Amino acid sequence: MNAEQELGTVKIEFATDDTSVVALVGEHDLHSRAALKATLAYAAQGRNVLVDLSSCTFVDSAIISLLLATQRTLNAQDGRCELIIPTQAGYVTRLFEITGIEGLFTVHASRAVALESVRSSQAAAAEAH
Repeated sequence: MNAEQELGTVKIEFATDDTSVVALVGEHDLHSRAALKATLAYAAQGRNVLVDLSSCTFVDSAIISLLLATQRTLNAQDGRCELIIPTQAGYVTRLFEITGIEGLFTVHASRAVALESVRSSQAAAAEAH
């Protein structure tokens, strides 16, 4: 395991003007919660947030709680918080399946699919207005 995986880093990318991608790399638990909370709050300012768990090897209940809180906040602002979880078996994939958490979020198998979904949904909303 390399140092990045052990420490649990967070990477943010502003994919479009209205969508950011927050990637969790390595292990995330109560110790990384404060940094992740700040990053998610920054990423969500006027944007949809896609949380990319493709390189995440561990999350605990503190992180799941934070993801749910972020989703509630964005939903109240007509925004979206969605997850990117690859289909290949791994700890995070299995955890979200077993606990039913994946049923509480829109989950995408890749970043490309997630970004296209957000674009399509925004285009549909714009046409409705």
